[in-house]
Amino acid sequence: IVVDKPSTPAVQAASAVESKTLNVKEMSRGDLAQHLREEAAKYGVKAEDAIIEALKRDRVVMIGEYHVPGSAHNEWGAELMPKLKGKATHLALENGVDSKLFDGQKVIFENLPPRHQHHEYASLLNSAKRSGLEVSPVDVPENASRQMLFRNQHMADQITKILEDPKARVLFWVGNQHLRTAPKLEDGPQVVSMLRDRGVSVSTFYGQHDNFWREEPVRHLFTPRSPIAVPTKDAPVLRNMNWLHPDQEGHSLHKFSEMDFVLMHPEKRSPHFD
Repeated sequence: IVVDKPSTPAVQAASAVESKTLNVKEMSRGDLAQHLREEAAKYGVKAEDAIIEALKRDRVVMIGEYHVPGSAHNEWGAELMPKLKGKATHLALENGVDSKLFDGQKVIFENLPPRHQHHEYASLLNSAKRSGLEVSPVDVPENASRQMLFRNQHMADQITKILEDPKARVLFWVGNQHLRTAPKLEDGPQVVSMLRDRGVSVSTFYGQHDNFWREEPVRHLFTPRSPIAVPTKDAPVLRNMNWLHPDQEGHSLHKFSEMDFVLMHPEKRSPHFD
């Protein structure tokens, strides 16, 4: 385990209230931090190991992200790709490119959608290409309808088509919003629900926000020393915390319980920022 070992029995106390509704709002900042630290120590595993195990079990592994520059999460993703050679066949992307994406083994940066024109994201794609994964943009083209229900339907259809090959194993790098199991009224179901409704086995990993960009609550309280994945089914405090910043619309409706795992990263400031 790559986090500090627990020094109090807080995690046992959290387990004792597993059957009750856990109100993290009533906990002090210090108690929340201690619970998170101990849940991570008890249940957290090396992030890459969790991804590899999920690919053995499920045909689609969805890795959530935020579409921001300077992402330590995407830097880690670039390091992950060589370790997935022979384990994943495709890297599916929440991209709809209108023109050629690669020139040989290198992504054509200016052909990426504007929200993905970040150095860390390009490095992720280049690493996947070099590692032998088929990089597959599955979103609608940028000049098509951006209506969310249509986009989710299109992405689910494209991934289903990839899975017609019985040997296919798909790593889907996509915004965290598309991992949600609770549909937004105006958007309908997200990709994960559409795939599961079709009988596709899917694991979901929330990709933690970089705290220097827009701070998420967990980042204030705890960061590991190296990337870990924590299964939310085992971690009642983490499971009942919100993953949006309190100032964001719908904050109270976005809980980590919607995802199978939370990927936690060490605190890191990108060299692309002062």
